[in-house]
Amino acid sequence: MNSMLSHLSIPIILGPTGATAVTLFALPHTPAASPRNVLLGYLSGSFFATLMTRLFLQSTEVIGSVNQGKDISPKLWLCGCGAVTLSLAFQRITNSLHPPGGAIALVGTFAPGLVKLGWKYIGCVMTWAGLLLAFSLVFGNIGRRRYPLYWWWPPNN
Repeated sequence: MNSMLSHLSIPIILGPTGATAVTLFALPHTPAASPRNVLLGYLSGSFFATLMTRLFLQSTEVIGSVNQGKDISPKLWLCGCGAVTLSLAFQRITNSLHPPGGAIALVGTFAPGLVKLGWKYIGCVMTWAGLLLAFSLVFGNIGRRRYPLYWWWPPNN
């Protein structure tokens, strides 16, 4: 996957960001658009992406294989699948499902520039999530619209 996308100059992180923007601006009253779900989805995706790449891609064996031009695709796929699975499990357990959080986990394991960020990836992703939420708070409250319906816990029915 890296080789298929490496020629693009567009940052790959824009995919999950676009999906979050659609969720926040077109579907603001869905649970996935609540600030809690956005923040926990992005946090879990970036955390598990970083964790998996640190566990499986930063060993001297893997770095040596990359330097020798050997294929590390199986480990990349393991990192990607593991990060998405762990992020989804966390979101399900905490009832904070935000689908772009899974995409954040996937691109955080496959994009070389994002993998190189290491633990800084979490801070970058959370800053991005904060900016998206700030814009949605401004534009989601223009006129008669109201965003968010709730911040952390859904109202009791």
